[in-house]
Amino acid sequence: MLGADGLIVENLTGLTDLPARVRVGFFPVPLAGADAAPVRAVAWT
Repeated sequence: MLGADGLIVENLTGLTDLPARVRVGFFPVPLAGADAAPVRAVAWT
């Protein structure tokens, strides 16, 4: 997935409250020494 420039995002909540079409952005929170990064997920219309 990542070799093909894919993105894996898990454990999002509140998605049923969004309209059918939204723009999304995923902004990683850099953590020193981590092998993964939590993100700030943002949706806007």
